[in-house]
Formats: sequence, structure tokens, C-alpha cells
Amino acid sequence: MKRILFMAFAVLLLAVSSCKKENNNKASETEGLTQIQEVSNANFSVEIWGVKSGFETGYNDIYFRVKDKTSGVYLQDASLSWYPEMHMMSMSHSCPNSTIAKMNGKQTLYKAYAIFTMATNATEYWDAKIDITKNGEVSTVIPVLNVVASSTKKVASFTGSDSKKYILAYIEPQKPKAAVNDLVLGLFLKNGMGFDAVQNLNIEVDPRMPSMNNHSSPGNENPVFNPSDNFYHGKLSLTMSGLWKLNLIVKNANNDIIGGKAVTQTEDSNLYLEVEF
Repeated sequence: MKRILFMAFAVLLLAVSSCKKENNNKASETEGLTQIQEVSNANFSVEIWGVKSGFETGYNDIYFRVKDKTSGVYLQDASLSWYPEMHMMSMSHSCPNSTIAKMNGKQTLYKAYAIFTMATNATEYWDAKIDITKNGEVSTVIPVLNVVASSTKKVASFTGSDSKKYILAYIEPQKPKAAVNDLVLGLFLKNGMGFDAVQNLNIEVDPRMPSMNNHSSPGNENPVFNPSDNFYHGKLSLTMSGLWKLNLIVKNANNDIIGGKAVTQTEDSNLYLEVEF
């Protein structure tokens, strides 16, 4: 009898230990992130995580974890692909986004980004077709993504003087401060139903503070294309807290203006993004 009780206690202890280990692993894998939603099919449960508690217009880092529903184990070797799509009344379209890749130093966490160009409303919505490939078999989930309007303008769509359609997005700094900040912008060209990163155009940035007589700031550096991440990197000088408007001009190699215009005493550029802190 004692032996049976001992064995039962040992099994219970092992189960508790295993559960605790899984919870600790989950905490370490997703530390600093917030789970936004979870969607399942017959085979898998997909958790969607973010730095914030939801999605907003503009640039979003999005994180994924996939659990096998049969074993209850998070996948470490899955191949994930996706297609975010906005369903409008008369048409559907995607947005600039990256492939889903496993994060370095993580066992079960995968990451991608999406630049949502418009907010969800009563009749138009975003979803994402997520394909999970494991052992040569493909399984699909399609979560609906609720996207709210950002409090500041983080993404701009425009048709260039070359008649091409572009998306320009604010990426960094996510936590701006009164200093010279690292500036990162994304510039994309609409290509059919997808978007290609643009690398052969120049972006000029003129930050102004509307509430302070539209004054600018010293120490700014126009962003240049970096092939390591396909974004434009520069410097953004913010001399005080408040709302800043980043007036933008996009030019080609011949210095022809593709989009935007220079700031005057009475007019801002018609192409701009915003940052507030």
C-alpha cells in the first residue's frame, strides 16, 4: 500500500514539475510581450503576441507560437507562412509585410512584421491566412485581426509623379526622447497584390513642431537604404516633447521629386508622418 501511494505521489510530482517547466518556458519565450489572440484548427493552436495589447495602423512587430493539439507541445521546427489581407466592400488587398521566421535565441517563438495601411471598421476587416507546415503536411488557420487607428500618423500611401503607388511607414524610434534618435523608415512599391521594398530612391526628412511656430531641429540626417533589413536608416533630432510632424520628400537618383514637397512658412509637405512623446 505504501509503495502504491509513493508511486502515485511520484507521478503527481512529475506532472506538476513538467507543468511548471512548461509555464516557465512560456514566460521566458514571451517575456515583454502581450498575447493578443489565439486561433485553432483541428491540429494546431496558434498564439499571436505583440509588444502592445493589439494592432494599430502602421508598423507592427507580430510574434507567433504554435502548439500541437495532440501532444500539447509547442513546435520548434515548424515552417510558417502568411498572407495578411484587408477585405473591403469592393476589393481586397494586402499590406507590406515580412516572412515569418524563428527568432534567434528562442525555441518556440516566431516573428514577422506587418504595416497595416488602414483600420478595421464596421464593414471592412483584416485577416491573415497562416499556413503551418510540419512533416510535409500543411495546416491553415485564418484569424481576424482587429486593427485600430494609431493616435499619430504612422503610415502614408501616395501615388508618385511616376504614377506608381507607394507606402511610406514610420518604424523607429518606438520610444522617442528629447535627443538625436535613430530613425528608421520603410518605403514600399505596390507590385500587383504585393509590395516590394524600394532601395533606389532618396528620402528627405524635415521635422517640424506645429505647436511651436513650426520650428525644426538641428542634427538630423536623411535616412539611406540599408540592405540588411530593407529599411531606410538616419537620425531624427527631437529637441523637446510634444507632437512632431516629419515632412517628407521622396526623390529619384536624378533628384526629381517622386512624392512630397518642401516646407514653406505657410505650407507643410503633403507627405508626412508623425511622432509624439
